Amino acid sequence: MMQTPHLQKLKWLALLFVLGCTNNDSAHKLSEIQRQIYAQPEITQEEIVAKIEHFYRSLTVTDSIRQSVEQAVARQLATAPSRLGPFSEKIRDEQNPYRLENILQEIIRAGLMARALLNVDLSDSLFVLAVNVAHEVDSTTATAYWVGFVSQSQKFTTDDVHNWLMVSVARDSCYKYHGDDTNWPLAEQYAALALQRLEKTPDTRIKLDVMFRLQYILREFYSYFPLTIAISKYYYQMAQENGYHLRAVAMAFQEADASREDGKIQEALDLLKSIIKETNKYNRISDMEWFKRMALLRLAECYRALGDYQNAKSACAELEQLAPDQRKLTLLHIVKGRIHQNLGEYEQAHAEYDAGLSVADAQGDMVNMSALYTNLGTMYEFLTEYDRAQDYFIKSEALLKSPLLSRNDRVRLILNSAEIAALQGKEEQFDQAIREANELMTSANLPFRLAQYYRTIGALNFQLGRNEEALEYLKKAIGIFRSEGLVPKFLGTTVDIVKCLMALSEYSKAMQALEELRNTANKVSEPERVIDALALEAEIAFRLGDRAKAVVLSNQVCQHVQKVMDNIQDEAKRIFYHQKNYKYLKNSVFYGIQNNTLNLSLQKLNQIKSITLPSTTLKRPEYLSSANGSDSLPPVQSFLDSTNCIIDYIVTHDSLFAVVFSGQKSKSVILRKHLPEQKLASTTRAYKMLIEKTTTIFENFNVSNAQEHYRKTTQQAHELYSMLFGWPALDSLVQESEMMYIVPDEYLYDLPFATLVVDTTESITYLANETATVILPGHSLAPKPKMQSNPLDGNGLISMDITFDKAAELLALLKQLSPDLEELSVNSLQVAKAEAIEQLRVARDYYFFLGHGFAHAQNPDLSYIELSVTSSEQKKNIIQISMPEFREHKLVWDNKPTILLLGCKTATGKSYMGSGTLGFQRGLLSMGAGTVVGTLWDIDSNHAIPDMAEVLKNWQKNGNFTRALQQSQIRKIEQMRKDPVFKQPHPYFWGGFMVTSVI
Repeated sequence: MMQTPHLQKLKWLALLFVLGCTNNDSAHKLSEIQRQIYAQPEITQEEIVAKIEHFYRSLTVTDSIRQSVEQAVARQLATAPSRLGPFSEKIRDEQNPYRLENILQEIIRAGLMARALLNVDLSDSLFVLAVNVAHEVDSTTATAYWVGFVSQSQKFTTDDVHNWLMVSVARDSCYKYHGDDTNWPLAEQYAALALQRLEKTPDTRIKLDVMFRLQYILREFYSYFPLTIAISKYYYQMAQENGYHLRAVAMAFQEADASREDGKIQEALDLLKSIIKETNKYNRISDMEWFKRMALLRLAECYRALGDYQNAKSACAELEQLAPDQRKLTLLHIVKGRIHQNLGEYEQAHAEYDAGLSVADAQGDMVNMSALYTNLGTMYEFLTEYDRAQDYFIKSEALLKSPLLSRNDRVRLILNSAEIAALQGKEEQFDQAIREANELMTSANLPFRLAQYYRTIGALNFQLGRNEEALEYLKKAIGIFRSEGLVPKFLGTTVDIVKCLMALSEYSKAMQALEELRNTANKVSEPERVIDALALEAEIAFRLGDRAKAVVLSNQVCQHVQKVMDNIQDEAKRIFYHQKNYKYLKNSVFYGIQNNTLNLSLQKLNQIKSITLPSTTLKRPEYLSSANGSDSLPPVQSFLDSTNCIIDYIVTHDSLFAVVFSGQKSKSVILRKHLPEQKLASTTRAYKMLIEKTTTIFENFNVSNAQEHYRKTTQQAHELYSMLFGWPALDSLVQESEMMYIVPDEYLYDLPFATLVVDTTESITYLANETATVILPGHSLAPKPKMQSNPLDGNGLISMDITFDKAAELLALLKQLSPDLEELSVNSLQVAKAEAIEQLRVARDYYFFLGHGFAHAQNPDLSYIELSVTSSEQKKNIIQISMPEFREHKLVWDNKPTILLLGCKTATGKSYMGSGTLGFQRGLLSMGAGTVVGTLWDIDSNHAIPDMAEVLKNWQKNGNFTRALQQSQIRKIEQMRKDPVFKQPHPYFWGGFMVTSVI
């Protein structure tokens, strides 16, 4: 039996009083049933389903609907079979028991119609045949339904038969209209008529069909996900008990879609896996293959949403093996394109979307052509190529006249164009798009979608700075969410309204809304909305000049965040939760700085940034621990001398701060400039995208294209330098410092700082030309300089895949430079990961790993590195080790070794606002490494291995790896300037290494 996740019921007591939703007719509304699910924790699925059935049985059915059903029954009777022959022939030739079941249903229907026409002989003969077939079907399909139903239907009177035929026709009509974007209310009426008539002539299978259609309507048009899930759980069991496996799978599929759309991705994924097992078990049933294919598509989407791209690709591959029909093939291209897009593989994504367009165009599939153009548009919107994005949205809009596109599809396309117009500040285009969308939405009887639409338009207006217009739309949205009993959306929209009121400086109204938000959130146990309320109240206090109150309230925010985090056991969820509240936590630092509690604020800044160290399991950050202590500066200055400094960045929505600790001064300095976060973020993203494109440029080498690419890259790198170092005091430190420790913020963690362009006036000067750079997770983690005559004299362990070009030469050099170097080996014939990890546990001064790796951009635990291990027979074995496997063996270093990772993207991973980039580099630091050197992009061994050889020689001479790397970078820059092919020092070829250190 398929196991489905339990329906989650929120304990939202006294909700009706809080929201003021009382309505004399509410007991007769689906919204009231939805509201009761939230307000009454004790309500059961059976009670929910009973209320839904009661609603539809009480629904008024128009005379025209009843008449259409009567007429359809009359037409069926006029064409009823008049002999037994065709059924006997079908039975004799049929081997599939499930198709035989379909024939049985035809026989029963024919027998009942003969009864209605008073053809007793034919009716009796048909039912004798039905009894025999029912026994065979029940025995071969392991059901116990049809014999009983045939016995029941044999007793139908003529009046009963007529009633049953009306039920059957109503069911078929419901099926005809239930997926229609404009005619679905007709389907509701047909369903209601069927349920009303079923009370007289019960038919479990027809009832299951009707409830399945209503389940779809509740999900697709009402967006009542809890109601959809309740129906599925209740009727899934009934369908299984009655041997109606196709309907059971269909019910579960709707539940999976409802869970997915409601944001419960893991629940949807588990259910889809069960559905696939069910379809394999009953693969002889017609249409089961359809559900299997759709379940695989949804499964791939769920894996993609969770960042598990390996399994997402596996689901796509399994679907491809099933030889999907053309429409599924188009959808498959969409899913694969999204996977590549999420992985940052934009050219592959574009290729998949193009392939999908070819298939869709050949089939005349305008719906999916529209979806493909939209995906292309959103991809280029993300890449800030707005004109290109708009071109694709225009192509989508050209399909708006197609009757195949639903109202929802058309509105979605229009809103995409409106968003692009908002991002570009094109208000006239924005207004035109909104007018078109308004015309479509105001005629729709879809409250939830209308409210979502109003909220989206409100957000876009807010983005444009049109706060009054934004407020009007948000008020419309919250009114619908209130009346529909959609409390989570009500709370979220209240937050939007408060932000809008703050932008309008209507602080008293904002405070009133916040009081309602906080009271409601407390009563319904929504701690995240309590945090929203406190944080926004703190911001209002700060804007009104009450800095002390802002600090007190922001400290309460920190306490609430900590309280929630203490109750979260899952590490990934805790990191996510910290990230979600990171901006609020930074505001707490900002308020403290403005309130002249500088050192306490900087301690708090250090704590919230270095939260993931020294363990991958989040430690209690104790954000406020320093509030009761002395206002003294952390011992940062003791690590610094006149040759180095620390820069700790803070990004806010409208400003950039640089907290500077310098060995030349006894106090920290805080620099601030007005810089919209969106501009800094888009410039950073565009720069990293340009670097990633370098390989494509040089694979199809053209002198003019290479020069233009270098020009654009240089321009973006100089613009970023101006943003991040564009203070006179900071610019002078760049010139004076030999070593610069940088604590990034948000999306700056994986920015290659060394490649930023300081000067373009004469010869291009990079930051690497001026100073060496090291990344720190927090400013108090700056390492004391370790100078020694030859660091390679210490113990070293190397794992090197010698199949790489020039790897053998590098290994020979290392053995020459480091006499105590050992190769990773085990004392057994078969290499086991556990034994290899045990060798890593032995204390060393440095480790050198050269091999392939995979950095997972969404789930760091799926990242791995490949190690070359020598067996007792001197055979080289390649093994993959992931971070969870290291943690499983409790690998911890106490001596703070240096670890060199010479592989592709070993310094990358998933970027978190408040925790940096979590991947192998951060993971190794968390296990005790002092310094980890990794790469930010794919590297070419023909360049990287010789470059690393030079770095190692420099390291031996000067004792500081970061300075050794800088020296190598400077030499490579000059070498590429003189190279007859390259001519310019493209940062891609020399700037990929990142050094991250801790104490």
